[in-house]
Amino acid sequence: MRAPEQLVNGSNLALRRLECATDDLKAAALLLHGLSGYISGRRNDFLPQSNPLLLAVIAKVAQYFSISAEAILLPDRTPRVVLARGAAMWLYRLFAGASYPELGRLFRRHHTSALYAITKIDAKRQQSATFAAWLDRTLVVLRNGRPRQQLFGEFTRK
Repeated sequence: MRAPEQLVNGSNLALRRLECATDDLKAAALLLHGLSGYISGRRNDFLPQSNPLLLAVIAKVAQYFSISAEAILLPDRTPRVVLARGAAMWLYRLFAGASYPELGRLFRRHHTSALYAITKIDAKRQQSATFAAWLDRTLVVLRNGRPRQQLFGEFTRK
């Protein structure tokens, strides 16, 4: 039999985990349905739909990494999603000149996470010529203002 203190502590931990899972589900529902409102109790002023460039960058990166666009904005920490999120931050920063705090708000992360992600992408560019070429080509496509259809399907992942 457990002591009453252990039962209370275990219940509190389970309750915190349940609250975190509920917040993640609310965030996913809001992103999937494109609704404005609150995510984890904070006002969400930077919906992807209000920023066509961000939406185009996320869509292009999601296609390259074969993940859903929503996964980039959700709290998923799998290596593939983390790398994709970092690539989207890198592209958006170079194209739009976004600050780290702005990147943090747009991608629902702390600004230091944005700084770390961009540092990791710079290192990955040095390691992989294919990845660097894809990032450079995607940046050129975005800067030339080509029609949105050309942002999709131009490259395949190698």
